[in-house]
Order: sequence, then C-alpha cells, then structure tokens
Amino acid sequence: MKKGFFLILGICIILIFYLLCKNEDLTAVNFRMAGKNASELQKVIDYYKLSQQQGKLDCAYFLIRNMYGKSSLEYSFLDSTGRVMLLDTCSALKNHQSIKSIIRKGQFVNRTVKSDLAHITADFLIENIELAFEVRNKYSWCKHLTKEEFYATILPYRIKNEPLSNWRSFYYHKYKNVADSLEHSHAKTEDVVFYFNTHHGKRYIGDADCLLGEQTYQMAEVMGGGTCDHLALNAALLLRAIGIPLQLDVIPYHGKVNGGHVYNSFTNEEGEFVYFSPYEREPERKLWVAPVVYRIQFKEPIRESVTQYYYKTTHVKLSEKDLCLAVFNRGKFRKIMNAEKEGDSSLFKNVACDLLYFPMKERSDSLIPSNTFPFIINKEGQISFIKPSPKEFIASPTIKLYDAKRVITLKDEPYILFGWNRGWNFISKGNPCDSTSIDFGSIPNYGLFLVCGNSRMERMQRPFIITDHIQVCY
Repeated sequence: MKKGFFLILGICIILIFYLLCKNEDLTAVNFRMAGKNASELQKVIDYYKLSQQQGKLDCAYFLIRNMYGKSSLEYSFLDSTGRVMLLDTCSALKNHQSIKSIIRKGQFVNRTVKSDLAHITADFLIENIELAFEVRNKYSWCKHLTKEEFYATILPYRIKNEPLSNWRSFYYHKYKNVADSLEHSHAKTEDVVFYFNTHHGKRYIGDADCLLGEQTYQMAEVMGGGTCDHLALNAALLLRAIGIPLQLDVIPYHGKVNGGHVYNSFTNEEGEFVYFSPYEREPERKLWVAPVVYRIQFKEPIRESVTQYYYKTTHVKLSEKDLCLAVFNRGKFRKIMNAEKEGDSSLFKNVACDLLYFPMKERSDSLIPSNTFPFIINKEGQISFIKPSPKEFIASPTIKLYDAKRVITLKDEPYILFGWNRGWNFISKGNPCDSTSIDFGSIPNYGLFLVCGNSRMERMQRPFIITDHIQVCY
C-alpha cells in the first residue's frame, strides 16, 4: 500500500514539475539557455524599453521566445593543399566554377552547430527589427499584413539553418530604389514577386549540390544561383527584405516521380494562394502532385503541413491502429505522415489525392508493411485498395522504365519484375523486346508491380498498376 502511495506521489510531483516548466515564460527559459550571451539579449530588451517602442519591444520578445533550437550549421572542409576552410568563405571567390573546383577536390571534415541563443548579438537583432519595421511602414504590400502575418514572415532574422548574415540590410539597400519605384506605380504583391523573379532571379545550377547545408546570400550571389533549395531560400530572403511575405514550402518527396522540390508561395491582396518555383526551370513541375508539402516557420511548429493549399486533399480513416503512411520514392519507402489515433483506427488528415500510399508500421526506425493493403486515392478523393490475387494470371503489357517523364533506353540484360503482397515479391526476369520495352508475358495478378534493373535510375523505378492493359505509374 505504501509503495503504491509513494509511486502515485512521485508521479504527481513529476507532473507538477513538468507543467510548471511547460507554462514558464519561454523568454525566461531562453535567457537561461543563452548563458553568457544573455547579456546580448538583455541589451535588445533594454534598448526598446528605454526608447519606449512597445511594438518593437514585442517583436524582440517574440524573436527571443522562439529562438530555442535555432542555429547556424557551418561546414568546413580540407582542400587539396591541406588547408581547412569554412565552406562559406568560398563566397569570397569570383565565380561558382572556382567554388566547385575547390570543393570537389577537397573533403568535408566538420560540421559546427552554432546556436542563436549562444552567439547572436544585440546589434544584429536590433538591425533586423528596425529594417523589418521600416519596410512594414513603407510598402503597401507589407502594410496590409496582420500582426501575425508580419511576425511569421517579415520579422524573422532567419528561415532555415543558414549561417547568420546581413542579408536583410544587403538586399534592402541593393533593391530599395527598385522597390520604391514599384511602390510608386501601385504594384501589388504578385507584381513585385514576379518582377523580381524575372529581372533579379538566379539560375538553377545542378552541380551546386556539392554545397552542404543552407547557404548565405553571399554564396548565392557569387554562384549566381544554386539548387532549388538554395534558390527558394534566397528568393525568400531577398523578397522579405523589401517587405514581401514570401513563404518557403518544402516537398520532401514527389508522388509520381522521384525526388522532391522546394516552392515559394504567398497569398495576394485578394486572398488567393499563389506558388511558383523561384526560377521556373520546369513548368511541368506544377503538374506533379506530392503527398505532403511542409511550410518552414520560425515559431513552433517549425514544419507545418500546407498540402491542402497546393492540392485537393481528403481525410483517410483506416481500421488498423498505430499506422503511418509511406510513399515509394528513389527505390525506398519514405514516411510522409503519422496517424492521429481514433480508438483502434488510424486517421490521416489532408492526404493528397491522385496518389498511391502504403500503410506501414514503424519499428526501430524501419518501416514494416502493415495488414492494410496499399491504396490509391483518385482525383475525386475516393479510395481504392489494391488487393493481390497471385493465383490469377493476367497478360502483361509492354513495360517501360522512366526517368521522371523520360523513357529510359534499356540494356540487353535481364530486368526483374516484382509484385506487392506485404512486401515486394519476385515474379520473373525478362529481357527487353526492343530498346525501350520489356514483355513479361503472362504474370500473377498482384495488382501492384515494380520493375528494377542494374543502373542507378533503373533501381529507382516507380510502382505501377495495370489498367486496360496499360502501365500506369505511381
């Protein structure tokens, strides 16, 4: 009896302590976490208290309250001469070819995490708050923002884990005259965004993927561009510096082609949602559907699902508990969503339509096929489960392999056909019947199939179904 009493008492004490910590002012918690650097945070508070600028003081509290977990990731590498260099110092070089040649010949040796709480300065924060307020009061496309919208987009001094820099000051002063001219011509948000996208955007550079982590604006300026990640981050920094509330939205995995993407988005004065690639390299990307789109935010949650703004979505309830949803991308299963528990069921909210999903169980960071069949949600939001019937045989159409939408030229060697039944099951091998097609003949009707070859792209094929003797890839 005593043991039970003390156990309950101990649990109550832990719960009370947890609730006290949880409800404690996060500003005070972050001051403690900042250690010696708390004096820099206090300078900001004192500065705005002394000048009696309540609006800016509230902004300072907002930034400090949400600063925990924010950090710069700085990469260093060993170059061919044996010298250790910070990756960002490469921005002092003349062009992206010089940067690429040094990095390609070197070897990455270290990653340093510099927390904002421990390293940010009062001068840096004050300059960011002052410039954010300047564009807030100056430009019509920023004046209409609510306080919450201003806090979410214009005010934050960083977007991801890029090294801290004077991006706001640089881009504001560089493009101030252009922005002033657009303001005088009564330009709206959409006009400003696409003016800069056309006249001051940067180009896509595929081999910029040799750059690890997020890059500062200096690196993007010297490179003249970067990957879609680099470009979307840079576009958001540039346009936020002149008061445009540009968002950065991440697609970790596409739904019908391999890879992912990053978009920029905004809501115009009429309340219409607009999204675009910051360089529009491949307009067909907007025809591709993704299972989930995350918005990167300064405050918690730092990743918020905004899938419903991009695509038609629906809610899915499955009669098996503790499930997650996965898609098949780059030859592997990728988790895209955890379920909300509803008794012995699993509820998934805002699931994108017109895609294939695999209900999975998570075990020690691995995804295990569940008892629930894979399913396709059609464009109208209706769900069709794919149930294997391996004892029933169907005629295989000629199968093609794809790199995105491009048909792959095949080698004269065997390709393997798999069918799904709580995992990929071997069906048969087949040689191409011509340079782009394979005929596997009569095959068991698993309902869902996959073909793999030996090259990199051949190992990253998409699952497909067979409808009316036609291969339909997902």
